[in-house]
Amino acid sequence: MATKVTEHGHAAKWRHWLGHLVDQPAWGLELGTWKGESAEWMLDNVFTHPASRYVCVDTFEGSAEHHLLGIDCTTLERDARARLARFSGRAVIQKEASASFLRELNGSRFDLLYVDADHSAHGVLRDAVLGFDLLKVGGVIVFDDYDWHEMPDPLDCPRMAVDAFAACYARQMVELDRFHWQRAFARIK
Repeated sequence: MATKVTEHGHAAKWRHWLGHLVDQPAWGLELGTWKGESAEWMLDNVFTHPASRYVCVDTFEGSAEHHLLGIDCTTLERDARARLARFSGRAVIQKEASASFLRELNGSRFDLLYVDADHSAHGVLRDAVLGFDLLKVGGVIVFDDYDWHEMPDPLDCPRMAVDAFAACYARQMVELDRFHWQRAFARIK
């Protein structure tokens, strides 16, 4: 679902978690871009160095919950591309499923992995496991929609996957915070 970025919500925490990347050559990877609101904020406020790149991966087709709730997804790609057009060269939009994109990368290292694509437990877990190997030591992984429960079956929601990932990777990362439906971790090894 779309992330509302406000100075009283996500923005303050993102500044805290990612402030060290401002005006530094850094790479961010966002899985699930929707209309590009969070990507726009990241490019305006964190990934500001001319050599920074922010990679947005999305099918722009919506997920099961969008179809179930009758949410129109027909303009998602157009909206995201229009919103991010002014960041030409720094914003990279990849129209693809996150799992196939992550499997294609070899040796890339990111400073941020933002997980907000497939909200099913298996989808979130897959994205986290595949993406973690691409995260630098010291990099931050942020899970959106931790408390989201629009689908009746817990297997169709992120929480179970985030909890399992956090338990399995407890020796490789530390939790930074839980805030406003998000959980953030820093990779320590």
